[in-house]
Amino acid sequence: MRAKIYYDGECPFCTRYARYQQLQRNLESVEIVDLRAADEDRARLQAQGFDLDKGMVLDLDGTLYPGDEAVHRLALLSSGGDWLARLNRIALGSRVGAYLIYPLLRLARNATLLALGRKPLAGDDAGDRAWQTLLCMAWGLFAYLHVLVYAWQFDAPMWATTWAIAPFGVALFLFPLSRRIFLLLMLCMAVDAWRQMPSLSNHTILKNTFLLALLLSGAWHALRGGRWRDFLADAAPIGRAALVTMYVFGVFHKINTDFLDPTVSCAVVLWRDMPGFLNNWVQFSLFRYAAIYGTLVIETAVLCCLLIPRSRHVGIILGIAFHAMLAMSGYAIYAPFSTLTIALHLLFLDRDSAREIVESGFWRTAMARLRHPFGFAVFALWLLGLGLLSWNGAYGSVGVLWLPASALLCYAIALYGKAMPAESGRRMLWSRLWWLNSISALFFLSCFAPYLGLKTAQSMNMFANLRLEAGTSNHLVFRSAASQPFGYLADTVEIVHVSGSAYLSRVRSEGLRLTWYGLLDRLERDPAVRVSFRRDGRLYVDQSAATLAEEIELLLHPRWVRRVFHFNPVDVASPKHCALNR
Repeated sequence: MRAKIYYDGECPFCTRYARYQQLQRNLESVEIVDLRAADEDRARLQAQGFDLDKGMVLDLDGTLYPGDEAVHRLALLSSGGDWLARLNRIALGSRVGAYLIYPLLRLARNATLLALGRKPLAGDDAGDRAWQTLLCMAWGLFAYLHVLVYAWQFDAPMWATTWAIAPFGVALFLFPLSRRIFLLLMLCMAVDAWRQMPSLSNHTILKNTFLLALLLSGAWHALRGGRWRDFLADAAPIGRAALVTMYVFGVFHKINTDFLDPTVSCAVVLWRDMPGFLNNWVQFSLFRYAAIYGTLVIETAVLCCLLIPRSRHVGIILGIAFHAMLAMSGYAIYAPFSTLTIALHLLFLDRDSAREIVESGFWRTAMARLRHPFGFAVFALWLLGLGLLSWNGAYGSVGVLWLPASALLCYAIALYGKAMPAESGRRMLWSRLWWLNSISALFFLSCFAPYLGLKTAQSMNMFANLRLEAGTSNHLVFRSAASQPFGYLADTVEIVHVSGSAYLSRVRSEGLRLTWYGLLDRLERDPAVRVSFRRDGRLYVDQSAATLAEEIELLLHPRWVRRVFHFNPVDVASPKHCALNR
């Protein structure tokens, strides 16, 4: 009996394992072949359908055994007598044991190769690399801006993982094909996302939706030895579906009497904070209506173009341009959210278009200038300027300074991107990992939750003037809040007096209310807070977590559920004015 073991010579685990097997006593001959140095063998095995990045291949008298079958056969043929050899035979000598354990061995192998900076045996093609380049540059820039908005506007707790996101994001922008930087950034974002929750930010829930898809798809493919392109390709439909859902509810939430009212509409308020001469346009009544209905028309047009293959590149350009304009409003720091949407828009770009862009003379010149010492210095000053303006509260100036990045990208897509053929529209919103699509469904449910009476935060209803709380609805389709199947939004309280909570003090001073669930949540998290409030016309004096312990026990979900199930402050004014986070 003769054997050949084909393995990855750059993997130290594979090398030691292949050479450790003491097979000479049971076989006539044993040959160990490093596939990194055997081009013909590698090409032959790949032509026969073997994915060599999924593990070694054993040739036993002309019969080929891949992966777990190979290590199972080797364990049976091994004749070593030390404890390690005996453990190998016990663990992998069983067919079931080899099937269950081998994915973990493969995961360790792939992680080792990644840590060492080694490339897989089967590389990605030019289109995949170009698409990843554009996506990761946008995601890296978003990561840097994400830290700015958390530090200077949200005033959120800044953990070590929060600060680490910024340098990793800049590094990914500069080295978009680095898988190590990408994974380190994903790890920091994942840890920070969990620690920062709950957050009222809509851009946070949009980011976390795609991030969760990346993490789960990555874990699945890491265990199964999948390729990098497959990991990204299976996560991408979730990001596309999230963007489509954002546009659907971005329009649907705005179909209410107050968004259509030019005296309070967020479309007018946000435009009023545009820089320079642009904000003077809102003085004209006709322009106010144009801003309101133009927002609805543009968002609808972007949505339709993205869903139609032949107009998809138009939708990408129009969506990026719309959010670039939005970023110039000084009402809030919109540049992080706009950059996030750019990354999600790029998920719709086909590989051929991405390759045309990255291989164009325009793009090559731009990247060469960026990597020149002078260009790098300008880029560093640009990042510093964005940080200083954010710290100073000059949010509109942040958007103006950020604008050239989106303008250059729009120019490149318009010049070199081309319409997708009709067949490329398949599976755009549906991942091959069927279970991963549950993330898209949950995100859609989160956006629809206000109409069910479930929650308001992270429902993509910011700046929509939408009101469904306290038994009142201003929506033109869901006209009656009484039809909500859940009563969380209807049950609200008015804060009369509070001690020990800056948040509840702000709610009281601004004349807002809280949902009953939201108040109990705050008290459970901070037992020292004392509060007096009105609920259903009755005054409750000097209440705390101790006095309301029975209600807290009965109503509140576990804290891990409340990381995503929470509520905005309730504005009961009529008409409802535009405001952050409500």
